[in-house]
Amino acid sequence: MATEVKPLADINKAVPFRGGCNTAIEPDLLPFGAYSMVQNMRGLHPGMMQRKGCRKQHTVNDGSNEVVTLFQFGKGKKTERHLYAQMGDGDVLDATTEPPGVTTGAFGSEVFSGSSGQIPASWGVINDHVLYSNGVDQHQISPGDDPYVAQVVVYRGDGAIPNIPTMGEDFTEQATDGLTTTVVVLGSLATLAADYDCIFIRTTLPATSIKFVVSKANGSAAGAAIKYWNGAWTDVSGFTDGTSVAGATLAQDGSMSWTAPTD
Repeated sequence: MATEVKPLADINKAVPFRGGCNTAIEPDLLPFGAYSMVQNMRGLHPGMMQRKGCRKQHTVNDGSNEVVTLFQFGKGKKTERHLYAQMGDGDVLDATTEPPGVTTGAFGSEVFSGSSGQIPASWGVINDHVLYSNGVDQHQISPGDDPYVAQVVVYRGDGAIPNIPTMGEDFTEQATDGLTTTVVVLGSLATLAADYDCIFIRTTLPATSIKFVVSKANGSAAGAAIKYWNGAWTDVSGFTDGTSVAGATLAQDGSMSWTAPTD
């Protein structure tokens, strides 16, 4: 009885690797299969290729200003992108149009006015917040647009709120998971004045507004108030309730906003 034997594939056969990062030799002088200079790369089997570029980002110069550094800020918890440019005069601009789109006009709007004598900035991202340091000004932190709050606790108390509350139900996950199927439950919440019931909302940076998405509108007459801690719970000034309808707070989607405290 004859037996047919098929040889295994040669697993040691070399596969040329395309791409890489060799900055010492011109790409045209590299031998076949060697590493070449590739920046802004994307993975493609069996190597890497350079992403497509953008010949121009805007059609009008920002005066005589030159770009010192560029940084693309992207969030992980929600879809949000920003292209920031540190300019020669110390300002930071936010691109009106994200690449590869082209803005008709100047690069974008000013988001930070810096001092003279800057060095090329260091950029970084921590927990969906961009960090910026130019060697001259105080370090800057920006959450971008509409960041999630850091924590939400619904507090139903039976006495005056202590300096460090230990009671309450934590709804942070429901408030920050981006799902419409999970909610912060505020049913049967009494008043702060009578029963010390309230909602604690923590933000990473000082805020001047909080946006509420209301899945089940409140139909009862009720007013909202915002307090902040400065050694005691203190009313904010300039408070506006954009969720109120006919005297009922949290009756619609909207923002509660206030004036930034000076302390």
